[in-house]
Amino acid sequence: MIPSLLLLSIQAAEAQKDKISTAEMKLTSNEMDLIDAKAAIDQAAVFETTKTLPYMYLVKGKVYQRIYNSPVAQIKDLSKDAAYISAAAFLDFFTSPVKKKSFEIEDAKSSFLQSAVDVYNDHIRLLNEENYADAIRNLDMLKSLLPYDDQKLLEQNNLTVGKLTYAMYSAAYSKKDDALQEKYLLELISMNYPDPAIYGTLARIYLDRNQPSVALKYINQGLEVKPGDPGLIREKINYYIARNATDTLLAEINAVIAGDPDNADNSQYYYIQGSLYEQMKKLETAEKSYIKALEMNPDNFDANWNLGAMYVNQANELYKTIGVNGKTKTVVDSEMKVLFEKAKPFLERAVSNDAYSTEEKISLSKSLKRIYDNLGEKEKSAGISARIKELEAQ
Repeated sequence: MIPSLLLLSIQAAEAQKDKISTAEMKLTSNEMDLIDAKAAIDQAAVFETTKTLPYMYLVKGKVYQRIYNSPVAQIKDLSKDAAYISAAAFLDFFTSPVKKKSFEIEDAKSSFLQSAVDVYNDHIRLLNEENYADAIRNLDMLKSLLPYDDQKLLEQNNLTVGKLTYAMYSAAYSKKDDALQEKYLLELISMNYPDPAIYGTLARIYLDRNQPSVALKYINQGLEVKPGDPGLIREKINYYIARNATDTLLAEINAVIAGDPDNADNSQYYYIQGSLYEQMKKLETAEKSYIKALEMNPDNFDANWNLGAMYVNQANELYKTIGVNGKTKTVVDSEMKVLFEKAKPFLERAVSNDAYSTEEKISLSKSLKRIYDNLGEKEKSAGISARIKELEAQ
């Protein structure tokens, strides 16, 4: 005879297994039956004898998946975190050490992909709500599920470890969490993620921590990955200028150029060389460097901008010479016009760069307007004035 207490315990365990079956059965019914399905599986998820059963994890994943995707607001409101709970349940199924039945494994592998997509889509909602911690949590869950996608369907839809890690870094950036940013940036670098900007971003984190040698290490590492990258070169320029070490930078740039003077990747290095010579007031040498940069890459927007701006600045200096040693305004105006004509094509090319910030575009456009006004090009002046108004309204 079975003791009564043991009998009650067995009956309770069987009842909880019935809860799992009930939840699964309710999945085939109408939307409102999901209320009962959730109640049943939630009970099974906390009961001692069923809470770690692979069968329970499988059904829980499917129940919460249906809740997340339900078109009925009342059902969706049953759980704001349905996507994450569903994905977590499938992960628990896959990682459970308890022996699983073959049909359960096949069911899980065909069912979890929707939850993987759901947990990614839901991270966008969390970002919009500025809940960056949970957005990262969702992305981390999806990363954990990727190994179970035998057919690589998620990867084919661009849900890769690299893309997800970059999205986690972006969320950490929005969260203003430097430690997390560092973590994800280092992960991206370790997997050779093909975006050179990650090296510059990591360098700025180390500069803020007063670790300049570490910052420079990552700037240089990024330039090894993508020689001549404009963003990283700007980081390097700023690094040396902030430390009053432009002589060191110039020596380094000259050495790079001397090693392969006709390498097209050196366009940015010639641009830097020109910038440094311009700072040193060696304008003829600076001009030669800028022109060399543009011979190698006519679309080097920074070199176009600097060369055009240098000519404009020279014109401004000329204006100050009116009356000096008998120099008339007519003569100076004529000399200025020559410089404005020289500057025009370079600034026109620079202003077409959509990558510049709004403030930079406004500054460039105003310089170009001044050139058009001085050259009497009224139609172009009106056009650039309209562009300036549009930019200022943004």
